[in-house]
Amino acid sequence: MPETRQKIRILHIVSRLRHHGPISQLYNLIKHMDRRAFSNAVLTLSPEAEDSLLPEFHNLDIGLYSLGLSRSTGILLGRRLLREFLVEHPVDVIHASDIRSSIIAAIGPQSTPRVITRREAFHRARRIDHGIVFGTVVEMIHSAACRRADRVVTVSRCVREAASGIEKSNIEVIPNGVDTEKFTPASETGRRELRNSLRLPQEKRLFVSVGFLSNRKDPLTAIRGFLSSKIAAQSMLLLLGDGPLRKKCEELTDGRPNVRLIGFTNNVLEYLQTSDFFVLSSLFEGYPNAAMEALACGLPVILSDIGPHREIMELNTRAGILFTAKDAGSLAERMEEMHHGDYSLLRKSALDIARKHLSARRMSMQYERLYKELYETYSRPARRIHGILECSSDPRVEVEP
Repeated sequence: MPETRQKIRILHIVSRLRHHGPISQLYNLIKHMDRRAFSNAVLTLSPEAEDSLLPEFHNLDIGLYSLGLSRSTGILLGRRLLREFLVEHPVDVIHASDIRSSIIAAIGPQSTPRVITRREAFHRARRIDHGIVFGTVVEMIHSAACRRADRVVTVSRCVREAASGIEKSNIEVIPNGVDTEKFTPASETGRRELRNSLRLPQEKRLFVSVGFLSNRKDPLTAIRGFLSSKIAAQSMLLLLGDGPLRKKCEELTDGRPNVRLIGFTNNVLEYLQTSDFFVLSSLFEGYPNAAMEALACGLPVILSDIGPHREIMELNTRAGILFTAKDAGSLAERMEEMHHGDYSLLRKSALDIARKHLSARRMSMQYERLYKELYETYSRPARRIHGILECSSDPRVEVEP
């Protein structure tokens, strides 16, 4: 008779379910996992804020828990409270997805395998976000936590190559995934209707850029490149997102009707579905969610020439084009080239990347394999070898004679 096994229990630990890229990826991961083989629970360290995705996670019908800690109390009490939580809610694998959760997982119980996902470039991104001194300290702490993990996952080869002091054999690359059930192209009729509802011109080619208006994303180059291009007059650039560079962006676009700063919006999907091209001028990325969502909506992409963007374009070079980072002139030329290209081929190639290589289901399957590998390494469940039953010490594995 076959063995009867319980599901492999995964505990995902995060600071909170903030509405941003890493949490969207966590949602995609859980949503597309095989529920016949795995059960999932999410443990947050701190109370939720206004920009929480908690309602969406409730829809997944999984266990949702919180330790209710502040940053300071998390340092003092996190380890003890995690141990107490695991006594009441035993799990098979712990998966941490941000700095605070990685630290808590690293100093937590050693008897449960731990996975830490790194979504940003080591060192460089930290220094841009936090400054040289504090950024270096944050990086040292996060890297130390990663060294204590059973497996570190990076979202791109570039992030893996930038790892410092971590055994490369312990690092696995699993790219982010896009929900191709949600992010899909609109019909031509749908695109026209969306433009009417969003008050966008029907006759212009629309270039859209999505991201935090910060130095790392470099929206100023996107604006300068577009405005200096020869196709600006018959086109429009839409910038979705907010951030510290908002004022400088407004100064650059003052009196320019063909550039619109949309600001923060909850209907990114609608803007993607009604646009023609996607632009991302980032200086550093892990593996950009916004670019993947654009590709899934059939948008050809114009991306800054950085490592993670090159990795995307390697999947299908006809889906877009690269331009020199921080070079508005290079971007202008590439916009013109894309504007006059074979749009049908570009659009088909964009969809090819998303559906064949970057779907959330594909990402989940890779994590499932990793979870199963760690579970089997730690639990050594019962198995048959050459027809002989090998008994298991794992009480969760029932063997029927």
